[in-house]
Amino acid sequence: MVEKVSAKIVLPNQALVIKANRDTTDASGNAKKAGQRWLHRIEGQYIASPDEEIQEVRKGTVLTDIKALHLKAAKNFKDVYGTERKAGDEWLITQAMTDNHILDIHEQKVQELKIMALNQN
Repeated sequence: MVEKVSAKIVLPNQALVIKANRDTTDASGNAKKAGQRWLHRIEGQYIASPDEEIQEVRKGTVLTDIKALHLKAAKNFKDVYGTERKAGDEWLITQAMTDNHILDIHEQKVQELKIMALNQN
């Protein structure tokens, strides 16, 4: 026995950051290259394969009608909402899109914003 491994529990509004130590296939059947990192967002127990390393547990930010996230893309990728993002792009995530948001591997949080409603005056 090399080491004892226990399952990580993924709770609502959480995700695991996983890194491939060798070329492998993730729990969803997608091929991953050595060194590649990704998020496992499925709630429940997760046991990393011998080719994977769980690096951290990420908690999401709860968004409200007055709270939004200002994000920036670190590199080109397709976000969880299906939008292609280019390196350096900046955008807002609001409650109209989701009730909570977990930062993806290639997203950087610029700041949390307070949304203000303006009238015509």
